[in-house]
Amino acid sequence: MPKQARGTIITKALGDLNRDGHVEQVVVVNIDGNREIHIYQYRHHQWQLWQSSAFHIMDSGDGGRDWFQDINIVRGALVILEFR
Repeated sequence: MPKQARGTIITKALGDLNRDGHVEQVVVVNIDGNREIHIYQYRHHQWQLWQSSAFHIMDSGDGGRDWFQDINIVRGALVILEFR
């Protein structure tokens, strides 16, 4: 599991995002009320941050409700499930 500097883990998923034959780990974290996606690759015997984004998951309370449901990796694609 990657070390988190701060924030609360909401969910995580494992899968090969870049189809290189190695598993990446996607973690959705809540940091001060904002949700972020952190993508880690396993290198040199530890998880290292590869990519991150603070713009792809709706924050809890946006629109008066919590829209986010889950995140998955399907056939090399990151799938974000939100209730509509």
